[in-house]
Amino acid sequence: MKRRVYVGTYTGGNQSDSPLTGSKGIYAFSLQEDGKGLSFTGCYSNNDIDPGFLVYRNGYLFVENERKDRAVLHSYRVEEDGSLIFVDAVETTGSKCAHVCADAFGSYVFGANYASGSVLVTRSDENGQLTMTDLVQHYGHSIVPVRQDAPRAHAVIQTPDGTGVIVPDLGTDKLVNYKLDRKSGKLVRNPNQPVVQVASGEGPRHFVFHPCGRYGYLLTEIGNHIYVYNYDCNQGILTEKQCVSTLPEKFSGTSYAAELIVSKDGRFLYACNRGHDSIVAFSIDETGKLHAPDFWPCGGKGPRHICFGPEEHTIFVANKESNQISIMERNEQTGAIGNVLATADVPAPACVVMI
Repeated sequence: MKRRVYVGTYTGGNQSDSPLTGSKGIYAFSLQEDGKGLSFTGCYSNNDIDPGFLVYRNGYLFVENERKDRAVLHSYRVEEDGSLIFVDAVETTGSKCAHVCADAFGSYVFGANYASGSVLVTRSDENGQLTMTDLVQHYGHSIVPVRQDAPRAHAVIQTPDGTGVIVPDLGTDKLVNYKLDRKSGKLVRNPNQPVVQVASGEGPRHFVFHPCGRYGYLLTEIGNHIYVYNYDCNQGILTEKQCVSTLPEKFSGTSYAAELIVSKDGRFLYACNRGHDSIVAFSIDETGKLHAPDFWPCGGKGPRHICFGPEEHTIFVANKESNQISIMERNEQTGAIGNVLATADVPAPACVVMI
């Protein structure tokens, strides 16, 4: 199969928080052999409203819909030519599913329902059919008006051993630490550490583990920080040891951190800033701590998502406010980001995935 790139977008309109954007759903591209260009191959939808985040596993794309009226997860089969065939949907109480995580150790698919502050668990069979197994509600609030007046589950991240998940809750300033019962598909709080408290007003958004599994990194959307944790895999416990800003010291404008990724060699961490419109890169030392931030333009406006390209020679950026995907050059030895190698026009892109 050729390398394919799929882009989740905001369609706007009915049951969306956004006006109509012109997007028709999920945009598909083929990647040029040199990894430096995209060719549009199609747009796919099953009446999707704001299919803003998607993830690939074993021939299927799992896609959320950020609808205001219910929580929705869709599955699509990826054909040999890169086209998408709608397979199944799970719909339940809740609203604005904003993030999807595919189980790397089995058949589960998790969703974070942002507006209702809940976590959705489904099981996918070998044909992409989805069965709901759990819906867990969060409670609480924090100090920022509107954004933190209620729980706002923003992501689901699987632990390195697959025994549990970490859920950043933007509304309560907590990381919720769950264990997964693989037989039933139910989530239960980790008795060793049910929650990790973050400073008030930070707004936990996304989280990623270091490839070695011993460190974790939390990105806060409102506070624009990265929290660094040691991770005890035996007990599933996170211990904070560092906090760094994603923004330059002298920056005084409004910006919101969006996504973070770690290179496979474990040497570099990248995060994107909406408002400052940049990508920040940190080097990672042998203890997992972050050092020497450098900043580069993101190749557009409003970078909502980033991911690595082939062999991590490039970084793909979903620049939502400038309606484009940018392919940025990356030096895998130094971690530096270089020129914009190519762009592709996409209405309100929110997430980009390469397979």
